Amino acid sequence: MKLGHAQQMILAVVAAVVITVLMLDMKGYLRHSAEDDAIYLAEFNMLAATPGTEQKLSSRPADQVARCEQGFLVLEERSKHGGGAVKASGLLADKKMRPVRCTF
Repeated sequence: MKLGHAQQMILAVVAAVVITVLMLDMKGYLRHSAEDDAIYLAEFNMLAATPGTEQKLSSRPADQVARCEQGFLVLEERSKHGGGAVKASGLLADKKMRPVRCTF
């Protein structure tokens, strides 16, 4: 079975792409995320703002600080000791791992 010139070109391109991806992976240029990469900072509750209901909150603020970055809510865990240095930072997501949006 002889391959035509067009078939040889297609096979060469596919082989080149596969070899390139394998080499990039072997050299460590491709990063594979794992479940361990996700940082669990804290569990949060959403308080509904409905008229006539009373909400009880603590007088102390949480150790986390939220900021809006590129349209999404980023949560930072601040250390209690050490001048408020950032211990961990990550994108806030819901249970289905969908990022929470924010507006400026």
